Amino acid sequence: MPALIGGFGKIVGFLNIMKKDFASKSNEVKRITPKGSDKNITENTRKNSKSASKTGAYLAGLIEADGSIAVHDKNSKGQKYRPKILVVFSLADKPLAERLAFITQVGKVYHKADAGYLLWEIQKKEDVKKIMNLINGYMRTPKIEALQRAIN
Repeated sequence: MPALIGGFGKIVGFLNIMKKDFASKSNEVKRITPKGSDKNITENTRKNSKSASKTGAYLAGLIEADGSIAVHDKNSKGQKYRPKILVVFSLADKPLAERLAFITQVGKVYHKADAGYLLWEIQKKEDVKKIMNLINGYMRTPKIEALQRAIN
Protein backbone atom coordinates (compact mmCIF):
# COMPACT_ATOMS: atom_id res chain seq x y z
CA MET A 1 0.00 0.00 0.00
CA PRO A 2 2.74 2.58 0.71
CA ALA A 3 4.01 2.18 -2.83
CA LEU A 4 0.53 2.74 -4.21
CA ILE A 5 -0.10 5.87 -2.17
CA GLY A 6 3.27 7.59 -2.43
CA GLY A 7 4.64 5.99 -5.55
CA PHE A 8 2.29 7.23 -8.25
CA GLY A 9 3.70 10.75 -8.17
CA LYS A 10 7.19 9.38 -8.61
CA ILE A 11 6.48 6.81 -11.33
CA VAL A 12 6.66 9.33 -14.18
CA GLY A 13 9.92 10.76 -12.83
CA PHE A 14 11.36 7.29 -12.37
CA LEU A 15 10.43 6.23 -15.90
CA ASN A 16 12.03 9.40 -17.30
CA ILE A 17 15.24 8.70 -15.35
CA MET A 18 15.27 5.09 -16.54
CA LYS A 19 14.59 6.20 -20.12
CA LYS A 20 17.62 8.53 -20.00
CA ASP A 21 19.78 5.83 -18.40
CA PHE A 22 18.69 3.26 -20.97
CA ALA A 23 19.33 5.72 -23.82
CA SER A 24 22.83 6.41 -22.50
CA LYS A 25 23.48 2.64 -22.29
CA SER A 26 22.40 2.12 -25.90
CA ASN A 27 24.69 4.98 -27.00
CA GLU A 28 27.61 3.44 -25.09
CA VAL A 29 27.46 0.32 -27.21
CA LYS A 30 27.82 2.33 -30.42
CA ARG A 31 30.59 4.61 -29.11
CA ILE A 32 34.14 3.62 -29.98
CA THR A 33 36.70 4.95 -27.53
CA PRO A 34 40.37 5.35 -28.26
CA LYS A 35 42.76 3.22 -26.22
CA GLY A 36 43.97 6.12 -24.11
CA SER A 37 40.57 7.51 -23.08
CA ASP A 38 39.91 5.83 -19.74
CA LYS A 39 38.01 8.93 -18.63
CA ASN A 40 34.95 8.02 -20.76
CA ILE A 41 34.96 4.45 -19.45
CA THR A 42 35.01 5.51 -15.80
CA GLU A 43 32.26 8.10 -16.37
CA ASN A 44 30.04 5.49 -18.05
CA THR A 45 30.71 2.98 -15.25
CA ARG A 46 29.75 5.59 -12.65
CA LYS A 47 26.51 6.42 -14.52
CA ASN A 48 25.61 2.72 -14.81
CA SER A 49 26.20 2.05 -11.12
CA LYS A 50 24.00 5.03 -10.15
CA SER A 51 21.16 3.86 -12.38
CA ALA A 52 21.50 0.29 -11.09
CA SER A 53 21.24 1.53 -7.50
CA LYS A 54 18.09 3.50 -8.33
CA THR A 55 16.60 0.53 -10.10
CA GLY A 56 17.50 -1.83 -7.24
CA ALA A 57 15.93 0.38 -4.60
CA TYR A 58 12.78 0.85 -6.68
CA LEU A 59 12.43 -2.86 -7.38
CA ALA A 60 13.00 -3.73 -3.72
CA GLY A 61 10.19 -1.38 -2.71
CA LEU A 62 7.95 -2.77 -5.40
CA ILE A 63 8.57 -6.37 -4.33
CA GLU A 64 8.08 -5.47 -0.66
CA ALA A 65 4.78 -3.72 -1.40
CA ASP A 66 3.14 -5.73 -4.20
CA GLY A 67 5.37 -8.72 -4.79
CA SER A 68 6.75 -11.87 -3.32
CA ILE A 69 9.80 -14.07 -3.45
CA ALA A 70 8.67 -17.68 -3.61
CA VAL A 71 11.21 -20.11 -2.17
CA HIS A 72 10.69 -23.84 -1.78
CA ASP A 73 10.98 -25.05 1.81
CA LYS A 74 13.72 -27.69 1.85
CA ASN A 75 11.87 -29.66 4.56
CA SER A 76 8.72 -29.89 2.44
CA LYS A 77 7.80 -33.12 0.68
CA GLY A 78 6.00 -31.22 -2.10
CA GLN A 79 7.25 -30.65 -5.62
CA LYS A 80 10.54 -28.77 -5.61
CA TYR A 81 11.02 -25.59 -7.62
CA ARG A 82 13.62 -22.88 -8.01
CA PRO A 83 13.08 -19.51 -6.35
CA LYS A 84 10.92 -17.12 -8.34
CA ILE A 85 9.88 -13.51 -8.00
CA LEU A 86 6.33 -12.36 -8.58
CA VAL A 87 5.04 -8.77 -8.69
CA VAL A 88 1.35 -7.93 -9.06
CA PHE A 89 0.21 -4.78 -10.90
CA SER A 90 -3.23 -3.35 -11.48
CA LEU A 91 -4.43 -3.33 -15.10
CA ALA A 92 -3.90 0.44 -15.23
CA ASP A 93 -0.18 -0.07 -14.52
CA LYS A 94 0.44 -2.17 -17.63
CA PRO A 95 2.89 0.37 -19.15
CA LEU A 96 4.93 0.38 -15.93
CA ALA A 97 5.06 -3.41 -15.72
CA GLU A 98 6.11 -3.76 -19.35
CA ARG A 99 8.69 -0.99 -19.00
CA LEU A 100 10.27 -2.59 -15.94
CA ALA A 101 10.43 -5.95 -17.71
CA PHE A 102 12.03 -4.21 -20.71
CA ILE A 103 14.56 -2.24 -18.65
CA THR A 104 15.68 -5.21 -16.59
CA GLN A 105 15.38 -7.69 -19.49
CA VAL A 106 14.00 -10.34 -17.13
CA GLY A 107 10.74 -12.19 -16.68
CA LYS A 108 7.46 -11.94 -18.50
CA VAL A 109 4.33 -9.88 -17.87
CA TYR A 110 1.13 -11.92 -17.90
CA HIS A 111 -2.20 -10.16 -18.47
CA LYS A 112 -4.81 -11.68 -16.15
CA ALA A 113 -7.79 -9.63 -17.36
CA ASP A 114 -10.38 -12.06 -15.97
CA ALA A 115 -8.82 -11.65 -12.50
CA GLY A 116 -8.20 -7.90 -12.89
CA TYR A 117 -4.42 -7.75 -12.55
CA LEU A 118 -1.07 -8.12 -14.31
CA LEU A 119 1.62 -10.48 -13.08
CA TRP A 120 5.33 -9.92 -13.67
CA GLU A 121 6.84 -13.36 -13.19
CA ILE A 122 10.58 -13.92 -13.01
CA GLN A 123 11.44 -17.64 -13.04
CA LYS A 124 14.66 -18.27 -14.94
CA LYS A 125 17.59 -18.92 -12.64
CA GLU A 126 19.77 -16.23 -14.26
CA ASP A 127 16.94 -13.67 -14.15
CA VAL A 128 16.19 -14.32 -10.48
CA LYS A 129 19.90 -13.95 -9.66
CA LYS A 130 20.02 -10.67 -11.58
CA ILE A 131 17.07 -9.21 -9.66
CA MET A 132 18.36 -10.53 -6.31
CA ASN A 133 21.70 -8.82 -6.97
CA LEU A 134 19.89 -5.57 -7.75
CA ILE A 135 17.66 -5.58 -4.67
CA ASN A 136 20.14 -7.03 -2.17
CA GLY A 137 20.77 -4.41 0.51
CA TYR A 138 17.55 -2.47 -0.12
CA MET A 139 14.97 -4.80 1.46
CA ARG A 140 13.59 -3.55 4.79
CA THR A 141 10.49 -5.63 5.55
CA PRO A 142 10.11 -9.25 6.71
CA LYS A 143 10.34 -10.28 3.04
CA ILE A 144 14.09 -9.94 3.47
CA GLU A 145 13.97 -13.40 5.06
CA ALA A 146 12.63 -14.87 1.80
CA LEU A 147 15.42 -13.10 -0.11
CA GLN A 148 18.00 -14.61 2.24
CA ARG A 149 16.51 -18.09 1.80
CA ALA A 150 16.57 -17.64 -1.98
CA ILE A 151 20.22 -16.61 -1.85
CA ASN A 152 21.07 -19.65 0.25
